[in-house]
Amino acid sequence: MKGQKEIKNQSEYYRTNDLKLQAFLRLKTPNSFIGVNKTNPQRVIFLFKKTPRILKLADGYLQGQIYKLSPLAFGINIDLGKSLIFDDYELPKS
Repeated sequence: MKGQKEIKNQSEYYRTNDLKLQAFLRLKTPNSFIGVNKTNPQRVIFLFKKTPRILKLADGYLQGQIYKLSPLAFGINIDLGKSLIFDDYELPKS
């Protein structure tokens, strides 16, 4: 499928369907983004490499910790996430 990688074993990945959280994680750890799972047509799951850093960032985000980041870059990552949902964005080749 366009814009998706074949994801085999998803238990080794951090998964979220939160558009803003995925934008935050992609901004803070751009190389951790793996792809999306669209097996459920009602919900897109964003997949990241499950690392201690990803888990700590996601936990901090969900707890409302304060982070420095670029509002423009954050907005761009939200837009990229939306593009993945609507399948008009190609994932960069690794």
